[in-house]
Amino acid sequence: MFDLNTVRERAKHLLETGLSEKLTYHCYPHTVWVVESCLVLAKNQGIENPEDLRLLETAAWLHDAGFTRTYFNHEEKSCEIAIEILNGEGATKTEVDKVCTLIMSTRIPQSPCCLLGEILCDADLDYLGRDDFYYWSLQLKKEWENHGIIKSNEEFEERQLKFLNAHRYHTQDAQNRREPVKQLYLKELMKNHTIRISA
Repeated sequence: MFDLNTVRERAKHLLETGLSEKLTYHCYPHTVWVVESCLVLAKNQGIENPEDLRLLETAAWLHDAGFTRTYFNHEEKSCEIAIEILNGEGATKTEVDKVCTLIMSTRIPQSPCCLLGEILCDADLDYLGRDDFYYWSLQLKKEWENHGIIKSNEEFEERQLKFLNAHRYHTQDAQNRREPVKQLYLKELMKNHTIRISA
């Protein structure tokens, strides 16, 4: 068994010091709100087992750690880092495997392994149904521009519309709290997109 507090501090230090300034979306504050969202979702979904909560929070802290090593296919690197940290803290193989399985669940398109995976996946995209949606969308746009993924506002808009149309929250709690707000944003984006096309 590993100590969550130690892993938490190691993850914080890694993310605060190891992430590129080009990562305007996948930054330290993103991980913080993913962790916070995980804990809220877990509570609302009735997760009370301390071991489940410990593994979930660990995966949340480390799910984007791979961005300190690579931009594309970062989930594998996040698992490598999780293995390094957890093995160094005396985690069991079962614990390490569970954390890595949760991390890999967040790869787009998401494929959650279980309820804990669904919670982490929903937390990772929590902003889609929050009041700060436009702020984080702008941060994602900047990040994609920084990495040459998009060349124009129109290209980003098309990608966002396609993603929002395809995305579905997994947990009942996120479906209740976030999905209705996300649908409002989607309608706004579609309306503005139509106006720009017809102008």
